[in-house]
Amino acid sequence: MACNLSKSPTLDADRQGIIGATFQITAVSPTSNAAISAASYGKTTLTASPYEFTIVEGITNLATIVEGDKLNALIQIQEVCTGGNQTLRQFEMADPDHTASSLWIKGIKAAGQ
Repeated sequence: MACNLSKSPTLDADRQGIIGATFQITAVSPTSNAAISAASYGKTTLTASPYEFTIVEGITNLATIVEGDKLNALIQIQEVCTGGNQTLRQFEMADPDHTASSLWIKGIKAAGQ
């Protein structure tokens, strides 16, 4: 799957993508085991992999709950992309049982829409 999220050039969102495109996320850590246990975006909440969503119009929060095995481990929420994933958000795990993270995604219209 191609990367469909890019940095938002405006301050109202963290990332943006074309409305109707899909994106898939995963959690990784160089120093710990890490896994997403739940993720929510738009009207979709998922509790099992694959965590794949369709970009919706407007600005919408992508919320994740991540579990791991080490306190303060560096966690990255990544978009799964062909040729290499891209990091969307990076943080330290505050609670290995369930650390919440979120970022704002803006759905934009494709040129000519």
